[in-house]
Amino acid sequence: MKTTSLVLFLGAAVGAVQASGPSFSPATLFNRFSGWGEEEYEYEEEEEGPGLAALALKALVGAGVAAAGGAGVSFARRAIKAKQLQHESAPSRRSSMAGRSSTTSGGSSSTSSFVESGIKGGKSDAKAPRGATTTAPPPPTAAGSASGEQEEVEEPEEVFEVEPVQELDESTLTAAQKEHPMAKLLGPKLVKYDPKDRKLVEVATADVLDGKVTSLFFHAHQVEQMLEKMKAGKVLPGIKDVYAEQQEKGNNFEVVFVPLPDGQEGRFQAYLKDMPWYAVPFNSTEKLRDAYKTFKIQNLPAAVIVDEQADVINEKGFTYMLIDKDGFPWRPKTLTQMMGSTFITNTGKTVPATEVAKKKVLALYFSANWCKPCREFTPKLVEAYERYRAEGKDLEVVFVSMDETEEKFNEYFAEMPWLSLPYTDKTTRSLLMTELEVRGLPSLVLLDETREVITTKGRDFVLKDPEGRNFPWYPQPLNEISYSFDGIAQKPSIVLFMEGAGTVDQTKMIASMQAVAEEYTEKNKLAPEEAAHRFNFFYAQEISTFSKALRSIAGLEQLNPKDKFLKAKAQANKPRLVLLDIAKEVCHVTPEEGAGDVDEAAIRAMLEARVEGTLPMESFRQPEPESADAAAAAAAAAAGKA
Repeated sequence: MKTTSLVLFLGAAVGAVQASGPSFSPATLFNRFSGWGEEEYEYEEEEEGPGLAALALKALVGAGVAAAGGAGVSFARRAIKAKQLQHESAPSRRSSMAGRSSTTSGGSSSTSSFVESGIKGGKSDAKAPRGATTTAPPPPTAAGSASGEQEEVEEPEEVFEVEPVQELDESTLTAAQKEHPMAKLLGPKLVKYDPKDRKLVEVATADVLDGKVTSLFFHAHQVEQMLEKMKAGKVLPGIKDVYAEQQEKGNNFEVVFVPLPDGQEGRFQAYLKDMPWYAVPFNSTEKLRDAYKTFKIQNLPAAVIVDEQADVINEKGFTYMLIDKDGFPWRPKTLTQMMGSTFITNTGKTVPATEVAKKKVLALYFSANWCKPCREFTPKLVEAYERYRAEGKDLEVVFVSMDETEEKFNEYFAEMPWLSLPYTDKTTRSLLMTELEVRGLPSLVLLDETREVITTKGRDFVLKDPEGRNFPWYPQPLNEISYSFDGIAQKPSIVLFMEGAGTVDQTKMIASMQAVAEEYTEKNKLAPEEAAHRFNFFYAQEISTFSKALRSIAGLEQLNPKDKFLKAKAQANKPRLVLLDIAKEVCHVTPEEGAGDVDEAAIRAMLEARVEGTLPMESFRQPEPESADAAAAAAAAAAGKA
């Protein structure tokens, strides 16, 4: 049985803590401020708890629909509901607890798995004869429950007819056409639907993309249908509007649809008929897989903008195109460039950006009047802001409003003593949200004096450290797991569980972990991102929701505060060292017989074995229901990207 994915169980690095209270999904923030799809989505609170916005889509519909390429369309509640109805097994529906765990297991039902299976070479009928019809395997029929309740059954997948294609003879292509950078990337031929002759026609890639800026549009018909069913708004109309506008302006711009092999060539053809641009042929399986791998596509829809040499201009092209239609060719901007030249005070005074540029720390506060958690957090941030400034901390905060109207913005901004971006600059606000991958409200992002990100978890730190002892909360080599868990999903992490140890022993072990963590952090400064010796370092000093969650998946016995004083729990109280690789859902736990005080040598030995590939790893354990529920209530996603 496949274990519950920690991406869902911990929310892919757990983007918010229990004390933070509920946060809002930016489910429609992009729609609200881009003017796209405004009438197609009903705005809702994310009542399930902190960070479930990103959590649900990342893990359930998953890295497949995610936040519309980072734009912030997350659809958490509808995703959960839709996938529960579609994929829960009969036993899982007999109780709400079983239902919660079943929707997270066996990731094959999620769009992320759909993306992965397509890249790895899932179902594909590229060799089906022209004119034939292709069908997907019939969905499994849900068995009746023990109580005799009628189970919901998936509707049969729609069948599409495969039409003949007017093929281009590759032997007629010149060497220059075959060697064109875009031909090497996408293949020598593309296909397009000719509405005049009502047929699919192949063309030479070099002929139609030479000298063009091209948006590689990664999407799937199933995802478009899923978005429509969830009343989240279609993606295709927005891209078609951008395309038509660029063509009208005479820009050298083209779009190429890069489909994910989904088992039905007929489905691909039917979808292509609704597109005015080209596509990589469905039977170019290897080129399709290579494109998804090359650009590390995990979220659908996505768009990567490239030049005629196939060099990347913007990896977040989907969002940039929709938000900034006048920004062709959508070259990425620095945060300073995005923020513009002026800010405003709540009295209407204009403050030049040059004044704000002098501040060593700039905090961008993404918030909205309609967001209850935001209204609860704002007074706490005001208190912290005034305290930090009174203590001489060189800080400025800039409000990035997600309010629905300027009237609501003015009403809310009146409560704030800091600056704001002009409400009328919707493009800037949306781009900042996208660039900083804001996935929930409220969100506080701290930037240093060069305007590089210090932390995206400013809200959590203000709540945990209201006195600002560690301000501005730069990333630390070693963190207590309940204080900060940044990066736990991005790379292998070593966690020292010592909740049951005495204070003196804990101090010694923390010192040992600190020494090793600092050494590896220094070593990694110049190392490539994929270096084998990149690790995160954490320890669990006290029993918390997060330590319980990690203990559960590692198969360690749970502890309660009173356990420190029980002889029967002496073995369970001994420190244990665990190496977690969340991306691969595997871990290594020090054997029970070797449990005890952990020193530098033990930590180094585990890390070195992992780098050498000799450390035995086991799959995550299935979390106990109580622990899984507690973790889900406190955990949220951190993107990933995800």
